[in-house]
Amino acid sequence: ANMALTLIFLGVLLVKTCQVSPDACEHFGFGSSGDGIFLLILLFSVVTVLSFIAFSLHQLVRGSQQAVTVLLLRATGAPPELSLARGTVYHLFLSHVWSSGQDQAAVIKRCLSICLPGVRVFLDVDDLVYIGDLEAYIAQSAAVLVFLSKGIFQSRNCLREARAAMADDKPLVLVHEADPNRGGLPLADIRAQCPADLSSFVFAEERAVTWQRVAQYQRLSLKLVAERVLQSCPTSSIDPLEVEVEVERRSQGLCFKGEITCADLAFTRHTALLVSAHNAGASELAAELRAAVTDRLFSVVSVNEDGGETGVAAVLSGTHAAIMAELGWGAAFFLLYLKDGVFAGGAGERLAEQLRLLPSYRNLGVLLVHENDRARGGCEFERFLETTPEDLVTGGLYSDIALAFHEEPFRQVS
Repeated sequence: ANMALTLIFLGVLLVKTCQVSPDACEHFGFGSSGDGIFLLILLFSVVTVLSFIAFSLHQLVRGSQQAVTVLLLRATGAPPELSLARGTVYHLFLSHVWSSGQDQAAVIKRCLSICLPGVRVFLDVDDLVYIGDLEAYIAQSAAVLVFLSKGIFQSRNCLREARAAMADDKPLVLVHEADPNRGGLPLADIRAQCPADLSSFVFAEERAVTWQRVAQYQRLSLKLVAERVLQSCPTSSIDPLEVEVEVERRSQGLCFKGEITCADLAFTRHTALLVSAHNAGASELAAELRAAVTDRLFSVVSVNEDGGETGVAAVLSGTHAAIMAELGWGAAFFLLYLKDGVFAGGAGERLAEQLRLLPSYRNLGVLLVHENDRARGGCEFERFLETTPEDLVTGGLYSDIALAFHEEPFRQVS
């Protein structure tokens, strides 16, 4: 774009030169008026701008494709087989309300088309011919995805689709929009809005897939949806029982190429995670990490300012430090588990005291973990900026990005 503007400027300058000195312009073969110069450079500039736009669009599409790749069967490493029963046209019907779910439904269809090549997904803006045929489209679909967002059960057409799915006993895939800024509502509120005659059918399966937007978590959302799509195929290679057992841990039936699991993680040097006894929930989180990563080079060390020999200073400078050095410890991190009330009361004050000691130890990093699961005390990050002691905030405590820990099964991704 800058090159095009420069060329236009030079073209105008040359035209002006030709107007002032026609002989000079004619000497260089541009004629006496300079119109040829202007047209030539204008054409070149237009071509340059169009090329830039085309390149940008290409990069955008390429980036989107790289974010979501093809799904493979975990057991064989081969692509899953997508089949349809006789009379079935679509693998999945997307039921959503336009006011709060249209964009998300379009993203789901686009991403599924990339990670499940050959999948046929019904989306109204792409496939609807006549609104009166909604029930027929449901009948032609192997499964129905209900995108649970604000107003889904106030939509006349969405209710038609749900009742048609119930009449045809179609398997449902529930996807929940949890972000209130994007049309999300708590799942309990959405369920309360569901008509009584539909509630037992729609929510017969308690579990709903939470729709995520961060790439790593969104891939798991898509994977869980894809597994349920494959389960509705006549020749499915996905065992529904296996998925039901494992879904609380992670998606087992499918995987993306090059996908890394907790079992694949390993440390190259001894690493210690310091966990404060004054940080509520930190010990439990450390236990989760220890169970997920069984590498012998990873250890958890509890620090407690109420016990002189187990305080931060003692662990990093005293007897414990000598033992750690002897064993060849290569790295140490202080875990700060951020949940509601983390700096409240006496425990919060003791935790703040520990954090004030950390800058004295150059080789000690701070691992910030932000709890997002409401059942575990998760809250918005802005609350920590309001409740953390001011000197810690201005001292750069939150200069690094906190790692988000979501509810299962997304917790394994964290």
